[in-house]
Amino acid sequence: MGATDGAAGDAVPEPADLGNRVVPDVDWASRAAAAERAVVRRHLRRLAGVVPGTRIGRIRWPRLPPTKPWPWHYWWQAHLLDCLVDAQLRSPRPERADAIAAVARTVRLRNLGSWTNDYYDDVAWFGLAVQRTRAYDTDLDIQRGPFVGFTYKSFDVAAYVFNPGSDDATYTLGLGFDF
Repeated sequence: MGATDGAAGDAVPEPADLGNRVVPDVDWASRAAAAERAVVRRHLRRLAGVVPGTRIGRIRWPRLPPTKPWPWHYWWQAHLLDCLVDAQLRSPRPERADAIAAVARTVRLRNLGSWTNDYYDDVAWFGLAVQRTRAYDTDLDIQRGPFVGFTYKSFDVAAYVFNPGSDDATYTLGLGFDF
């Protein structure tokens, strides 16, 4: 017997009542592609809206004109780049490869030629995303591998293994502490 959710006696099944019901197959690749299309259409733009050959992620949608160029969300760009890399792994396309390289270049351009900022964990996230693309020294060579990260109070730990099991394996460990 299920519990009621308070709305005219509608029964909410208890977990035990679900039995061996089969969950329908979900096309996760299609869902991921739909999410990518939405993010790219809404957020991926040229630097300052006009600089050719650049791509950077807007931090809000819809954009409220006029918009000041700050705050600068470096971590958001890292996540955008990582998501584009995941999409390229799932379904390689030349135009996406161009966008991946452009995001990596544009973040450095937007950051006045530097990879650093005041928040080292943001830089670490972006470094991990760039490392996956190797966009800094080749056309595009996406690297696979597991990533693990956690935060406890003011302490952050992140680890990534690039190309595990190969002669080219690289191990990265990031530590952060807020005080």
